[in-house]
Amino acid sequence: MKRFITILAFAFTVLALNAQELANFRRVSVVSPEVKNDTVTFRLRAEYATDVKLYGSWMPSYFDTAQLRRGENYIWEISIPAPAPEIYTYHFIVDGVAMNDPVNTLVQRDGTRYLSMLLIDGERSQNYREANKRGSVSHVWYDSELLGMNRRLTVYTPYGYETSKKTKYPVLYLLHGGGGRSAGPVLLHPGRGPAPRGSKRWADPGAEEAPCAHHEHRPGCGLRRVSGLSF
Repeated sequence: MKRFITILAFAFTVLALNAQELANFRRVSVVSPEVKNDTVTFRLRAEYATDVKLYGSWMPSYFDTAQLRRGENYIWEISIPAPAPEIYTYHFIVDGVAMNDPVNTLVQRDGTRYLSMLLIDGERSQNYREANKRGSVSHVWYDSELLGMNRRLTVYTPYGYETSKKTKYPVLYLLHGGGGRSAGPVLLHPGRGPAPRGSKRWADPGAEEAPCAHHEHRPGCGLRRVSGLSF
């Protein structure tokens, strides 16, 4: 009798687990962020949350947030007017704890952390999308006389660069911010792509750090500018 009861209990446990597994597959798909016309909708499934807020880099202050409301299937949601075309970052604040959007695969590295991204299409952000005519990225090592060490930089050259052997290009040097690394965009030929979001200053690099030493990239040494993050 005990053996029969044990087998019966085990069978009910297996059925319950299978039912839960099937329930997980039947869950309503969550889309976030969803950009439609002039509205952006953010969604988060949080079954046990009591309070969910949204912070976005388009907001005037870091302390500003927007309140999400819980709907069916424990999905919290908020719709806001779309900000101006640009790349932004955002996160949810669930019961006081910040977290990325779990269904958004677009992320931006910021020092030692990754942030969910929101891309609003428009004239200012048109170069952030994948191009039909793509340039090339290479990694170059050079000797820094100023620091007395060997360093690496990343070079982007625009589409058609390899076939225009005599053309010299303007050069934009992008410096990564605190916590950044050499794999970030350090040197960019601005024939493709805008300056990084957050850049607030432009400067002439002068002749301090061998900006014209990479003759294989044919820089136009009279057309050089420096910008970057935490600059």
